[in-house]
Amino acid sequence: MISRSEGRSATGAAAYRSGERLVDERTGEVFDYRRRGDVLDREILAPASAPAWGQERERLWNAVESVEKRKDAQVAREIQVSLPHELSLDAQRALLHDWVREQLVARGMVADVAIHAAHKGGDARNVHAHVLLTTRTITPEGFAGKDRSWNDRAVLEEWRSSWEQHLNRALERARVAERVDHRSYAQRGIDREPEPKQGPVATQMERGGRRSHAGEDRRAARERNAERERLRDEERRVEQAQRDEGRRRAAAREPERDADARPGIGAAEVPGWQRWREQVLTEAYAREMEGSRLARFWRIERTQEGLAFENARGRFEDRGSEIVARAGNEVEIRGMLDLAEVKEWRELTVSGSEAFKRQAMAAALDRGFAVRAEGRDAELLREVEEARTSNSRSITREVERTRENDGWER
Repeated sequence: MISRSEGRSATGAAAYRSGERLVDERTGEVFDYRRRGDVLDREILAPASAPAWGQERERLWNAVESVEKRKDAQVAREIQVSLPHELSLDAQRALLHDWVREQLVARGMVADVAIHAAHKGGDARNVHAHVLLTTRTITPEGFAGKDRSWNDRAVLEEWRSSWEQHLNRALERARVAERVDHRSYAQRGIDREPEPKQGPVATQMERGGRRSHAGEDRRAARERNAERERLRDEERRVEQAQRDEGRRRAAAREPERDADARPGIGAAEVPGWQRWREQVLTEAYAREMEGSRLARFWRIERTQEGLAFENARGRFEDRGSEIVARAGNEVEIRGMLDLAEVKEWRELTVSGSEAFKRQAMAAALDRGFAVRAEGRDAELLREVEEARTSNSRSITREVERTRENDGWER
């Protein structure tokens, strides 16, 4: 947020982001950033009903300043987004403006949009955008009251999710294989620590050869992630050594065969832990579970609501009439469908993020389940069915989002 309590103004913020000269009529200050060379594009996007002055940067932001009376007023909101360097400037502009009109302008905001090149001396691929927004709804008569719902976490989550969708569609149109996912590492079941953000001052120091607190925090996070990877490698090495030793001992116990012994195939010995899991599942679901994928690939834990299934790549819980995942990734979806088959469900409803619902619906349909959906979910289901018909698929990767239960019900 751009707040007066921090000594900031909407006119100053707009001048800096647009690379223009603006005069703040309230204070008399002049903000002149015309010497900036990194502003690639600038444009004001406003509702069709907005007054004509809403398209004039200086008049717009002076109107914002004049309508706010408190000395600690929040005069503007800012959203920053990274733009894919694989796209041309025209494609980046179209992507950004489409999303801003759909998610922000349609709610009654005026958006001052600027696309910036990478910072001098930084990664040239770091093209990004600043979207400076009014905190009040604009009407034909001017600014109305503040819409507090714009501050809701649910609205922020909607913006993140919709940006992911717009961005992935743009990458698909450009035939770029890369995809993004706005979920956090934890929500996707990835054991990795996000690196802390390093601001412009710290970045400037680091590029000049001086160490900063933010840089130290980032290096520490990278070291912890490297240690996590080292421990995972060590764990895999130990597990492989245990498997090799188990095979060696089994081979040593085998009696010598007669030279004329007949060749044959026998059943592999089932480990004790698998037999225990099969017994637990057989008792829980009143059906024979010998050889079940659930017993082979998932650790089982009794909970107050039923059973929880967990392995290195995910976790989900059977809560009676619903199965709920921790992250909603592909591995969890396969396990959830295995369990749905055990429970003899034939028709499913899917809840959670749009990305999860799309992936889960497609997987359920592939396994022969019927999927029931209403409202927006019905539209999403039709899209999934059409995609299956044309054999199209998408791959997603990470961007941060807040935690949300993904799951489905009977």
